[in-house]
Amino acid sequence: MDPEKLRNIGVTAHIDAGKTTLTEHLLYLAGIVDRSGDVLDGTTLTDWMSQERERGITITAASVQCRWRGCSINIIDTPGHVDFTAEVERSLRVLDGVVAVFSAVEGVESQSETVWRQADTYGLPRIAFINKMDRVGADLEAVVESIRERLDATPVPFQLALGAGEDFRGVIDLIHGTALLGGRGRAPPVSTPVPEELEIEVELAREQLFNAILQDEGLIERFLETGEVPAADALAEARRATVEGRIVPVFCGAAKQNLGVHPLLDAVVALMPSPVDRSCRRRVPEPDPKAPLVGLAFKIQRLPHLGTVTYLRVYAGRLKAGDLVRNSRTGEAQRVERLLVMLAEEGLEVAALGPGEIGALVGLRGAATGDTLSDPRRPLELGELAFPEPVLSVAVWADRAEDSGALEAALMEKAREDPTLELHHSEETGEQLLSGMGELHLEVVLERLREELPFPVRSGAPQVAYRESPSVEALGLGEIDRTRGGRGHYARVALRIAPRPRGSGIEVALSEAVALPRELSDALLETLNQSLRHGPLLGYPLADLQVVVTGAHHREFDSTDVAFRTASRLALGRALAEAEPELLEPVMRLEIMTPDEHTGAVIGDIASRRGDVAGMTVRGRLQIVTARVPLARLFGYATDLRSLTRGLASCSIHFSHYEPLPANIAIELIGRGRRG
Repeated sequence: MDPEKLRNIGVTAHIDAGKTTLTEHLLYLAGIVDRSGDVLDGTTLTDWMSQERERGITITAASVQCRWRGCSINIIDTPGHVDFTAEVERSLRVLDGVVAVFSAVEGVESQSETVWRQADTYGLPRIAFINKMDRVGADLEAVVESIRERLDATPVPFQLALGAGEDFRGVIDLIHGTALLGGRGRAPPVSTPVPEELEIEVELAREQLFNAILQDEGLIERFLETGEVPAADALAEARRATVEGRIVPVFCGAAKQNLGVHPLLDAVVALMPSPVDRSCRRRVPEPDPKAPLVGLAFKIQRLPHLGTVTYLRVYAGRLKAGDLVRNSRTGEAQRVERLLVMLAEEGLEVAALGPGEIGALVGLRGAATGDTLSDPRRPLELGELAFPEPVLSVAVWADRAEDSGALEAALMEKAREDPTLELHHSEETGEQLLSGMGELHLEVVLERLREELPFPVRSGAPQVAYRESPSVEALGLGEIDRTRGGRGHYARVALRIAPRPRGSGIEVALSEAVALPRELSDALLETLNQSLRHGPLLGYPLADLQVVVTGAHHREFDSTDVAFRTASRLALGRALAEAEPELLEPVMRLEIMTPDEHTGAVIGDIASRRGDVAGMTVRGRLQIVTARVPLARLFGYATDLRSLTRGLASCSIHFSHYEPLPANIAIELIGRGRRG
């Protein structure tokens, strides 16, 4: 496949904006499905898991491929719920562009803002699709303005809506200056002249569009003289502006009615970048089929009919079945058994994957998200993927001791698939703890385990993943000087620890005054990093601190790595004991949409949960309340909110930051002597 003819796009949105419905209609138009499925009926192609169909939400990013206008388009339908942000993150890492879907009624919502920022990180060009124009309260101009204000973007309408709500019947194509009506089934919309009463509005909108996209002096001069630009030239200029990130083209429609979907699919081909365009703007290899192979394993997943597959984006070279690939992380070379192009949970076997293509490998052992796979003779590294830390834990066990091994193996497999899951044993209680991004995240994982395992899987109540951090600077000294078996064991380590700003993470370093042999300094630093996983209060991981080794002494014949490991643990333990450590709790950012008459009750409830209201805005007939509330007080909040507002309010919950736990609550937790 010619990389110029490839488009790798993600479809992103806040939950319930209609993202999966739009994807379904894109696939229907492209001939991948015979009829468009329905999210509520559980019949969509990309929401294939039973948990997705039962809840009517996307949980796992699904990859599908279709063809349109001579191009091959890889589409990844991403989750809209905050608990599954990692699925979005690893998908965006390998994509070249994004179709960001917004509800014409709600506009920019919290998760759509989060995903937008993730796309900013990778510099991805975007098209905005304003969906649900057939809903009561739809307002295209208001959504465009919210994109401009909340996302700090430059939205440029390429269409105007013909009507809104029940009167929505099509769009006006500003590039061509025509109205596009209907478009039921796979038939394209009918092109007609712009209604006379809209001619002035359309003329002004076209002028704004051309002012935003035109950079060619000849075309600018022609537009100033005649007021017209050839459509092909205008699209070429628009594509350049989109790929460079100068504008965000805005389209609109009603995906469920198949209105505006056909022009959007045309726009993906005409405006979204190819792998060739993106390689010029990112530090990745050019998509040259003759270059050494390099690709990124961005997702590991166990599928019902295929077993464990490794999703791969090929950046350069050509990967064929039977080739050897080297894993940058493990250093191991393995032979590729089978290559697939994915269609949600199913796969079509192919002989090879070329540069820019997205596919999957079957049977690759030991691969993990973020591994670079390359030619063993020319190993390359594309860089790791970073994911947020889990904020919630749950104890998991099997009724029978003989099933514990199988349960642990299944949990490890789930953690391998999902990099935001962590599995560890509680030293205090002996329990197996599974940590994740939220209640729904853990609930879905446990449901999948119960489906897949032939024995009952039990779980306890969710527990907050606290952190520990020093509040003042402190010094620590650790020294070992003893003789065993006729050999000396000597090490002396002095260090300083100090708190860092919230959210800044951990820093461990040697001062310039420290001069040790490499094997001893490596042992010292490794031990310090490992020791920071368990704090002195309740054994929670340490956070937001700096550890600087200010002095280290060794003897040429008596110092060993074991001695330095022991001395560094002693020094760190003594420093932490003097640093007045405190417990930190995760605080979540809430965005609540509620009718005005329930605003007072919502705010009162937030206060009762130790929360603070950060702001309030009006959006149509709704109040948008933004607040920050400790995670420990939010279990079951969505259900409580519905009860409080008679089912009329909705909310989204995102991790915000860690902050010190109130002293009285911290004392109570420490007094219990266990994770609480």
